[in-house]
Amino acid sequence: MAAGIEAVRKASRADSVIVWIPDYFCNEALEPLRTLPFKLKFYPIREDLTPDWSKIETRANHNHSVQVFILVHYFGIPNALADAKTFCDHHRMILLEDGAHLLRPHAGLAEGDLLVFSPRKLLAIPSGGILVLPRHLEVHIEDSCRYPKANDVLPWVSLRLVQMILQRCRVPYHYFRSHAFRDGGVDGSQIPNSPELFNCAPYTLNLMSVMEAELAGIIQKRRRNYLSLLEWLVGLEQARPLFFLDSEETCPYTFPLLVAEGVSEALAKLQSAGIPVSQWPLLPPEVRRHPSEHTVALQTYEHLLLLPIHQGLSLDQVKMMGRRLQKVLRG
Repeated sequence: MAAGIEAVRKASRADSVIVWIPDYFCNEALEPLRTLPFKLKFYPIREDLTPDWSKIETRANHNHSVQVFILVHYFGIPNALADAKTFCDHHRMILLEDGAHLLRPHAGLAEGDLLVFSPRKLLAIPSGGILVLPRHLEVHIEDSCRYPKANDVLPWVSLRLVQMILQRCRVPYHYFRSHAFRDGGVDGSQIPNSPELFNCAPYTLNLMSVMEAELAGIIQKRRRNYLSLLEWLVGLEQARPLFFLDSEETCPYTFPLLVAEGVSEALAKLQSAGIPVSQWPLLPPEVRRHPSEHTVALQTYEHLLLLPIHQGLSLDQVKMMGRRLQKVLRG
């Protein structure tokens, strides 16, 4: 993402770029952007995580020459792409689609000027991201001939082997994982070194090549798990799903569940039962410092639980998770 926006800046010969970012955004993912001459501008979202266009219009800056608008397809669910394109065309902004939660593009997606994908979030690969950009920007991408060290791949392979062994022994390996703190990340005062680009490791490319033929099956399994988990929420007043799967092409990244009360208690009980439920990472400090301007993002952050529905789960495991979830919420 940082490399794509920097390519736009260089091509425009601009001193800086205004980057419009949804206020419901992971602060850690902004670290590379903070090292570059970008001005981050956080726009508010609605309860369905679409941009709040009425409020955004009042904040639009027509004086700056280069502006990039980031639209996030949260949890694999298509966001308001048509509205975003209309807005960007009207204000002469570059549209960047953040598809980090998408498995692959399909109809109604991937129509922005720049696109970012993160296959490691949905596939069993150690690392790797994808940047799609116009040909005229390629010259501004610093392509490094170096590859990541083997040490970056070996720990991932070792972890996967341990997970497979524990899974066959019916031991939930999530018991042995330490949960990340929600109050970490960069606040703007601690700036890391300028981001580097690496070629993708050959091992990772080979894995992705093998998995390419399996994408249709992966989508089917993720949708099956999502819909199965959805059935356990019928009749529950304490929680509701953030999204429903409208299109057959939609591949969910995770199951976002809004819990009215007792979020921390439910999170602790589910994790203690071996279910790797999580919450959204820390929001940017600019958002937390102005709660009145980012009410929906902060409320979503406090009340949203993320449940796994990945293709490695069996239907019995999903049913066990749904049964436990129902019991915790009713309790």
